[in-house]
Amino acid sequence: MTRMQRIGAVALCVGLAAAVALPAFLRAAPPGGKTAAVKSRSPSTINDDLNATQAQISKLMPPTPALLADAGFRAGDGAKVLPLLKKMIGLLEEMEHADVDDGTVESARRGRYIMMAYSVALGDKETETKLTAAAQLKGDEGVAAATWLSLGRWLTASKDAAAQQKIIDDVGALAKANPKSEELVSVLAAMSQVGAATPELSTKALEIVRTNLKSDMATELIAQADAAQAQKDMIGKPLTFGGRTSTGGKFSTTEYQGKVVLVDFWATWCGPCIAGLPEVKKVYADFHGKGLEMVGVSCDSADDVLNKFIAENSMPWVQLRDSSQVDERTKWHPIAKQYGVDGIPAMFLIDRKGVLRYVDAREDLAKKVAELVAESDKPAAK
Repeated sequence: MTRMQRIGAVALCVGLAAAVALPAFLRAAPPGGKTAAVKSRSPSTINDDLNATQAQISKLMPPTPALLADAGFRAGDGAKVLPLLKKMIGLLEEMEHADVDDGTVESARRGRYIMMAYSVALGDKETETKLTAAAQLKGDEGVAAATWLSLGRWLTASKDAAAQQKIIDDVGALAKANPKSEELVSVLAAMSQVGAATPELSTKALEIVRTNLKSDMATELIAQADAAQAQKDMIGKPLTFGGRTSTGGKFSTTEYQGKVVLVDFWATWCGPCIAGLPEVKKVYADFHGKGLEMVGVSCDSADDVLNKFIAENSMPWVQLRDSSQVDERTKWHPIAKQYGVDGIPAMFLIDRKGVLRYVDAREDLAKKVAELVAESDKPAAK
């Protein structure tokens, strides 16, 4: 998981469909202050209800929350999702009065607002009215309500650039007045990732964070955004690298001239890396004879652990591990740091001419490899 994804998880889980998983751990004060006393059940009982409702929502949510405002979705699964979102909000409100630790409160608060923002995006006027009233409150609660209300309206206006411009201007003014708000960082991160009517509006969301917000979370978000942009800027340019292998040798991608090179940033401790290994091995088996080579860039902190794993799992391609990787603090490979990879698994694809073509090769991996393998390494005739 990248730094930006971790920020998005606090806000909207950045992929955003995953946000519905948050309420299983949540507790929150409702917008506008605490409600009247509610009959209290045990946290585990409430949590069971949250998990069950979450599972139902997960089955119905669209691939991206920007589609919550789509007329077709609203007429279909949207009509089923909205009552579940409102039920989730009610369960979280009940959880507020249960006997849970204070550390859960902050997560709960944001999780409730995620559900409310989704409800607004689905056209729920009742929830929008509640958030609008709460946004008039003074202090952090008013700022939070106004911020998440803006996100709901942003998603609703995903095809209306003029409406989103007004929303982003209002959020910008809110950011100037509240430079340390992590709510604003969270929502602006979400706005930059999902539902922007134009690329310029997406960029503006990040620029508001860069210019007006001063928290550690804001700094982290901008660092990750800059790294992601730097990665994109690498695409279409030659890329060569090398380093120490896990057996103490030396390697450079120049050895693979004329070959397609798949660069796999991974580690033996990375669950998603291991889960994806069968696909990676199949791609290697299918295309190695057609011109594919692989280079593993391991973020493990010991050669013996890595070498034992690759032997047991029949991974014949070269593995790089730097001698500086000796503990939990330093296990990240220098090449990963150099190229802005701060979340694994991640994969790059380099074509036969040594040009970086993809920094997101994990998605549709076999298709992308087949495309590059089919290309010739010879220049086109003039």
